[in-house]
Amino acid sequence: MHSHCDDVCIGILTNYGLNSDGGGVKVYTKNLVDALKELGVDYAILMREGDPTEKEIKLPENKILYVARL
Repeated sequence: MHSHCDDVCIGILTNYGLNSDGGGVKVYTKNLVDALKELGVDYAILMREGDPTEKEIKLPENKILYVARL
């Protein structure tokens, strides 16, 4: 699997990616990403709708995502 982060990073799970018609959700995500960039924090976005950018991973439709902290 291709890694979108080099070391430690924050994962953002959203229905709408940065290249979607997500309205307010898209704007909020963009503002969050911009703030993380200013702080030098690495991130990856897991999204369902829109065309993924290089920092986004498009999730398959109709799948359940389980998240676990190890």
